[in-house]
Amino acid sequence: MQKLGANLKDHYTNQFPCPREASKFALKLITLLQGLHEAGYIHNDVCLENICLDANGDLKLIDFNFCTKYNDSHGMLIPEGQVPFRGDV
Repeated sequence: MQKLGANLKDHYTNQFPCPREASKFALKLITLLQGLHEAGYIHNDVCLENICLDANGDLKLIDFNFCTKYNDSHGMLIPEGQVPFRGDV
């Protein structure tokens, strides 16, 4: 298991990222969420506390407790109340 550093809220308590770094983070976060959505899941709790930096400075999305599956194996939307998955992945 990878060791993660501080979450973005703690990491940027007294400073803001420069525009280049913020743009890099935004693009990486979009890519992470796109992969999650393509797999048929919604995170449901994206916030600064749930985005961490690893040892290489890459973003990692954490805390999948509210993550839900919204597509079945055929790509069809699952009706509300019938979501078979809820928890950590």
